[in-house]
Amino acid sequence: MRKTFFAVPLLAACLLAHGAQQSVNIGTGPNVGNGDPLRTAFTKLNANDTELYAKFPSNWLTGTCTTAVPLRGDGSCGTIPASAITGNFTVSQGGSGLTTATAHGVLLGEGTSPFGITAAMAPDTLLQGQGLTSDPAAVSLLDCGDASHALSYSTSTHTFGCQAIASTATPVTVPNGGTGLTSLTAHGLVVGAGTSSVNLVPAMALDTLLQGKGSSADPAAVSLVDCIDPNHALAYSTTTHSFSCQPLNTLSTPVSVPNGGTGQSALTSHGVLLGENVSGVGAVAAMAADTLLQGQGTSLDPAAVSLLNCGDSTHALSYSTSTHTFGCQALTGITTPVTVANGGTGVGTLTNHGVLLGQGTSNVTAVSAMAADTFLQGQGASADPAAGSLINCGDATHALAYSTTSHTFTCQSITGTGGSAQFSLAAKASDTSRASNTTLSDDPELQVTSLAAGTYSVEWMVIITGPAGNTNFKAGLDCTATVTSSFWATNIIDAAGNRGSNAGQNACPASQTQTVLTSGAYTIIQGFGTVVQSTTGTLAFQWAQASSSATAEVTKAGSWFRVSKVL
Repeated sequence: MRKTFFAVPLLAACLLAHGAQQSVNIGTGPNVGNGDPLRTAFTKLNANDTELYAKFPSNWLTGTCTTAVPLRGDGSCGTIPASAITGNFTVSQGGSGLTTATAHGVLLGEGTSPFGITAAMAPDTLLQGQGLTSDPAAVSLLDCGDASHALSYSTSTHTFGCQAIASTATPVTVPNGGTGLTSLTAHGLVVGAGTSSVNLVPAMALDTLLQGKGSSADPAAVSLVDCIDPNHALAYSTTTHSFSCQPLNTLSTPVSVPNGGTGQSALTSHGVLLGENVSGVGAVAAMAADTLLQGQGTSLDPAAVSLLNCGDSTHALSYSTSTHTFGCQALTGITTPVTVANGGTGVGTLTNHGVLLGQGTSNVTAVSAMAADTFLQGQGASADPAAGSLINCGDATHALAYSTTSHTFTCQSITGTGGSAQFSLAAKASDTSRASNTTLSDDPELQVTSLAAGTYSVEWMVIITGPAGNTNFKAGLDCTATVTSSFWATNIIDAAGNRGSNAGQNACPASQTQTVLTSGAYTIIQGFGTVVQSTTGTLAFQWAQASSSATAEVTKAGSWFRVSKVL
C-alpha cells in the first residue's frame, strides 16, 4: 500500500497523476516465507516514494516561491499572464462588465448593465446625488469662511455659495433672537422683559440670594444675615421679605401641628407617634416585646396586639378577624391529602426515590425508584416517562448507539471506511516539548489503548522540531501486549526536501535514533509496520532525546498515529 504523509496543497493533484503502484507481497501468513524478500519489498517502497516526490514541483521543495512571486496551480512560480484571461465578467455573473476603469473614479451601479464610473474627482469636490434617474456627479466647494462670510448651499441651483453676513449697526432685538442691548453688566443676571430689551440685575454681592418680586417686577438681590449660635435661628418674613436672626427663647408654647410642630412638649419614650389631624400628635405606649402595631380602623388609633408562642408539628399560628387576635391552632383539621387543585399532591405517601409526574388536576404519580445505570426516558405526550437502561459499552472497537425505532441503547461495532477493517486514529491537538530528557516514554496523545488480540497495521506521521544534529532524537513503537510478531520502519524528510535514511525494526517495543535535519524548521518522521499480539494492550508512538540537551525537542500538533485491524 502506498503511504503518503505530507499535508501540502499540491498533494491531491499529485495523487491524481500517479503511475502504477507497486505493492509488497506480504505472503500468506507470518514467517511463512512465501512473500517478497526484504530487499525486494523496500525497493518497491522506495519506487513508490520516488514517484510521489517526482510529482512535487522543485519550486515548492526548495521554497523559492514568495509572496511577490506566488505558487501557481501547475506548481511553478509566477503570476498568471493577462493574455491567459479573455473576455470579462458581466454584472449578472458577479463582475463589473468593464475591462478598464478610470483611475480614482467612483464606480456606479447601472442595473444589469456594466458599471458606470465618474471622472476622477478634483480636490475640494463632493459626490452629489442627482436623483433616481441620473448618476451622482461632482459638485465643487468654495473657499469661504471668515468674520463676514459663511458657506451657503442652494437647493434650487444645487451649488455652494459664499454668503456675506450682514453687519448689525444696532443690537439684535429680542424678537430676532438677541438681547436688544449692546453691553451686559459683568457678573450680572439677565432678566426677560417680553419682546423688549432684557433687563439686568446688578452683580450680586457675597451672601445675597436672588429673590422673586412677583409677576410685575424683576427679581432682586436679598441679603442673608450672619446667624449661627445655639440661641438663635435664621428666620424669614413674608411681610418684610427679608431674613433676620431670631432668638429661640420666644417659643413659650410647643409649635403646633399647623406650624410644622408636634403640639406636644414631651413625647412617650419608645412610643410610636400618631397623627391627630391639626391636634397635637398622639403616641402609642412603648410596645412590649412580641407585640405588633395593629390598625383599628379610620376612627381609632392603632394599638399593640400580642403574638403567641406557637409553632410545632401539630400547631400553627392563626389570626381571627372577628376577635382581632392571634391564636395557636391545632393542625388536626386535615384528614385527607391536599388535592393538586389546592396546591397538594393528592396522595398520602410518595415512592422513595421515585420521580414525581404531573397528571393535570389528578393526583400526582411516581416512577418507581430507578436502578443504577438507568435514565428517565420520555414516552410522548400521552404516556408517562419511564426508566430506560444503559449498557456497558465503549472501547477501541465499539461505541454506544441508540435507536429511535426500538427506543433502546445497543453496543455498536465500529468499522472504518475502508471495508470491514476496523481502525483507530489518534491525533495531536497540542504540542509536546521534552528537554534534558533521554528516557523513552509514550507521547501523551499518539497512542491507541485496549486493542484486543489480533494482527494490526500501524502507521504514523509525526512532525518534530528541535536543534539540528545526527543523534539528537530517538523514536519508535511501544507495545504493552504480548507480541508474537512485529516489523516496522521509518522514513525522514525535512521542510527543504532533504531525506534521511530508512531504518527497520523487527521488535516491539523498540526505538531508533533519528536525525533532525534542519535546526528550527520541521522534520517529518513517517512510520509504518505490522504487529501481531496475543493479548489486549496498547500501541503507542514513544520518543525522547537521544542525547540530553536543554534545547527542547517538540512533537507538533497535527501529528497522527493510526492502528488498523487486519486479522
